[in-house]
Amino acid sequence: MDTEREPDVYVMERVNMGDSPAPAISTEAVYKTANLFQEDSPEAAVMLKKSSYVDDLIDSRSKKQDALKLAFEAENMLAKGGFTVKCWQFSGEEKTRSGKELQQTVAQEKKSNDVERPLLKGNDASLRILGVGWKPKEDVVFDVTLNFSQKRRGVRIGPNLMLNDLPEALPDILTKRIVLQQVMKIYDPLGLICPFTLIGKIYLRETWSRNLGWDDQLPSDLRTKWVKFFVSLFELEKLNFQRCLRPPEAVGNPWLVILSDGSNIAYGFVAYIRWVLVNGNVWCRLIMAKCCVAPVNKLSTPQMELNAAVLSKRGRKIIEREMRFQFERVLQIVDSETVLNMINKTSTRFKVYEGVRLGEIQAATDGDMGCWAWISGKDNTADWLTRGRSPEEINEESEW
Repeated sequence: MDTEREPDVYVMERVNMGDSPAPAISTEAVYKTANLFQEDSPEAAVMLKKSSYVDDLIDSRSKKQDALKLAFEAENMLAKGGFTVKCWQFSGEEKTRSGKELQQTVAQEKKSNDVERPLLKGNDASLRILGVGWKPKEDVVFDVTLNFSQKRRGVRIGPNLMLNDLPEALPDILTKRIVLQQVMKIYDPLGLICPFTLIGKIYLRETWSRNLGWDDQLPSDLRTKWVKFFVSLFELEKLNFQRCLRPPEAVGNPWLVILSDGSNIAYGFVAYIRWVLVNGNVWCRLIMAKCCVAPVNKLSTPQMELNAAVLSKRGRKIIEREMRFQFERVLQIVDSETVLNMINKTSTRFKVYEGVRLGEIQAATDGDMGCWAWISGKDNTADWLTRGRSPEEINEESEW
């Protein structure tokens, strides 16, 4: 209690994980490290700033040698800031690499033409990349889980269910709370299985329309639908979506093709990347999709189609901003001649609902509407986002 002397000062030299600001502090430290040593490796600095999230680094390069070199440079840069990379995982490989192994490999690796090799930290043959399942050996993404056990400190105490456990392992009493929890657990940020998750959203709306309490038992007809949905959920395990969006034989720049559609049930868009190969063939792959359930207040079919067109325009902006590809051409396709005619007219000629949406579409293209086109409804895969499809229908050989 000597008030005459200067007080002692104590400083924390480590970030305590669990504190609210800890993730922000550590992330800012990574960015600061990248800025301080960016002259050593500009590419590694860009990766640390643009392709990192908390303690994960994820990136792709066209050749394996380039990926190894970038990982090596990033690890050296992080070391200067006091960070240690636990391990590196590369697509096409089951085992992870330590820093020493990475250094030895960089020195020995010969040139390779393998395409799109991602880098990330991990230590398992089946990983999760920002919440999305990834199998590095096959380089495919997506997986599903179903777990009805109790939570303890926010974590389910029981194991995930398997297909053989159903339907016997389902709770005897299904409630609105339980079905909402399970549907929200389906993490699909890219919308790869939107045609199936739409079914769950439609069932949720029907469940809400019954005015049930959170823990009231669902009627038998609703329970039958939900049991069928949960059983079908495990059919998704058979689906594998290739992560790579560029084939080895690609030439030139790709096209971005976005289709949209709407109905009285839902509306949405789906985006594909289109490459021309050396032999003249065309190669396409799904990039992302998004769908929304129709509002409770009924809208006309043209209004729903217009909402889908607006959604596709927003999706286009996200894809163009986030992807590194320079698209040679962008096509936004609808199957409604009414919407196509509306888009090509002055937005002020319409009522407020249509005018605001048309104005947003036209402003995004600076008045150049040449990217908008029409397609027959039977050829529009975005129609899958307005009616729902089973997992069996969205297999690797499907139009989707």
